[in-house]
Amino acid sequence: MKKLLLVLSVGISLIGCNKQNVDLNETKQIYYEFGQPTASSSVNYQDVIESSNSKVFVKSEKGDLSVCIYINKVLECFENDNYNKEITHLENVIGKSNCNLDEAGVHCLDGDFYCDVYFDDNVYCLDITNSHDCTIDSDNSVICN
Repeated sequence: MKKLLLVLSVGISLIGCNKQNVDLNETKQIYYEFGQPTASSSVNYQDVIESSNSKVFVKSEKGDLSVCIYINKVLECFENDNYNKEITHLENVIGKSNCNLDEAGVHCLDGDFYCDVYFDDNVYCLDITNSHDCTIDSDNSVICN
C-alpha cells in the first residue's frame, strides 16, 4: 500500500510539468556605450554614465540597438526598428502631454531630455543638461556627440 501511495504521489506531482530545453551557455550579451557598442564595451550602464558624463547612450542586446536615457533613476531604452511600440513607450516615459506628433514621428521634451522616434525607424535623444545626444538610424548607424 505504501508503494502505491508513493507512485501516485510522484505521478500527481509530475502532472502539469512542461519540459523546457534550456541552453545554459546562452548569455544576454548586453553592452552599453556612448557611441557604437562592441563586445569590449561596458556591461554596466552606470559606468557609461560616469565615464561619459552623459545620461544618453546606446545599448546593444544580442546585436539589437537602442538609444537609452537614464531618467528619474530608471533606465529607459528606445529601439530604432519598432516605431509602433516605441511611440507609446516614449510618450509614457516623458509624458504624453510633453509630446508632439507630426508627419515625421513623435517628439517629446521634458526638463532634462528631448527625444524623437521617427516613422522611418530613426531614434534620437538629447541629454539637455549635459549637451550630449545619440542617434540610431534605420540602417543601425550610431552617432553620439
